[in-house]
Amino acid sequence: KEYIETTNILIDSVDTLNLTLSISKKGDNKKLTKNDIEFLVHNAKYEIIKHNKGLEVLHILITNFIIDEQSFSTIQFDREYKSLSLDILFICFPKNILDEVNYLFKKNHILIENFNSSSYAKTFSYKDKFTSFENIIFIEVGYDKTSIITYKNQYLQTFNLIPVGGNHITKDISKILK
Repeated sequence: KEYIETTNILIDSVDTLNLTLSISKKGDNKKLTKNDIEFLVHNAKYEIIKHNKGLEVLHILITNFIIDEQSFSTIQFDREYKSLSLDILFICFPKNILDEVNYLFKKNHILIENFNSSSYAKTFSYKDKFTSFENIIFIEVGYDKTSIITYKNQYLQTFNLIPVGGNHITKDISKILK
């Protein structure tokens, strides 16, 4: 007599697309605020959506903060700056696939609150176990794709997808061994 009303979905596909964008603004020696960061992220997301209409942004990750030509892995609020630049990673997924999944759940009266990249989400449960390492690399070999996610000092650096997975490897080995 219990019902699922809402859920979060972990999803991955060879069709996942990771887009990176660098965006900047002048600060004229004013202090960095949350609004400055939000403004740049909002503008970057707008550009990604405007030029990729068939994609849905699942995650927005700032991979680097550059303040006056100096790189930081974390936000340096209340610091005066002349120029601010953000390197942003957008993890995107085809809208048509998300719409199909959403339709299947909606037919059964279940509301999907969020879609999340399962490759990215899985790294959270593991990366905290490796706090003594400066660099961490996660390699996940799936059926049709391999994801490679790197962290430096617990901060995401890269997220790459290769359209080669276990299925391809198995077929190649089978061909070689006949």
